[in-house]
Amino acid sequence: MKRLYLAPSSQTWNVGYYRLYNTNEAKNCNIITDYIVERLSLFKCEIFRGYTNTSLYENEDTANKLECDAYYAIHTNAAGETAKGVVGLYQTSAELSVNRRAKSKKMA
Repeated sequence: MKRLYLAPSSQTWNVGYYRLYNTNEAKNCNIITDYIVERLSLFKCEIFRGYTNTSLYENEDTANKLECDAYYAIHTNAAGETAKGVVGLYQTSAELSVNRRAKSKKMA
């Protein structure tokens, strides 16, 4: 069974365009993450999630300790109307094994 870790943004201070709706990136990313968790529950996978009070790196450490197969950081661009669509980023750090970098790129 695949183990997935979802980490919503903890950026409560990132209001940008969200200020028009009296919200912030963290609130919206938690809603998005809840939605994804609900949908993934239909599949045979174990799902873990981070919360707003934990950093990206703390969530990554937890995912590694839980031996998750994949780690997804859920973020939005609250800066304005110019950014649209979805972007998948992957690790290129030489500190990671070639295999792990390849898996990261494939996942993105």
